Amino acid sequence: MIYSCKLRQYLLFKIWLWAIIAVLAGIVVALIFSNIVAVWIGLGIGLVILLVFLNLIILPPRLEVHEDVVKLKEFRFFGLSVGEQSVSYDKIALVKKDEGIFFSSIVIETSGGDRDLFFSELRRGNARKAYKIIEEKRGKSS
Repeated sequence: MIYSCKLRQYLLFKIWLWAIIAVLAGIVVALIFSNIVAVWIGLGIGLVILLVFLNLIILPPRLEVHEDVVKLKEFRFFGLSVGEQSVSYDKIALVKKDEGIFFSSIVIETSGGDRDLFFSELRRGNARKAYKIIEEKRGKSS
C-alpha cells in the first residue's frame, strides 16, 4: 500500500440530525402507545443510533492507494463486516478534486461500466497527496 487515510465525517451535524430524529420518533411512539413500551422503544432507537455513531467514530471509512488499485473500505458492525470498492488505474477515466475550507472530495470516474468512486470529507492535505499519487499512477499505467 502506498498511501492510506481516513475519511472524516461531519459527525456533529450527523449526531444532531439523528438525535432530533430519535427524539421525534420517541415522541411519536409515546403518543401511539402511551405506556412503558414507548420508553423501551425510545431507548432501543437511541441505542441503535449510538452504536451507528460509535462505529463511524471508531472505524471511519478509509481511502487506500495501492500499487495497482485504489480502494474505498467501509467498516460495518465494528469491523465484523467490511465493504470494499476498488478500481484499477487502467480503468480510471478522470479524477476530479474539489477543495473546501477544511475538507476536500475526490471523484474517480471509471471507464468500461464500472461504478465511480466518491471520496468525501477528506482533509485537504490528505486529498492533495492522494490526488497527486493517483494522477502519477494513472499516467504511468496509460
